[in-house]
Amino acid sequence: MAKNPFKKNPEDAYMINMNESWEVIYWCKKFNCTRDQLTKAVETVGIDPEKVRAYFISLFN
Repeated sequence: MAKNPFKKNPEDAYMINMNESWEVIYWCKKFNCTRDQLTKAVETVGIDPEKVRAYFISLFN
């Protein structure tokens, strides 16, 4: 089945897919960050959204 280009939420909410621009936009909005910040977070801790969330929280502590 083809992916719906109008879908607003990722199918696999347990991972961040940096290869889909709409998913990057989704996660940037979710974490209130830029694409560059999200890229650095994913490079640092991986594609698990909970680890990325913890990474951003640790930046402010």
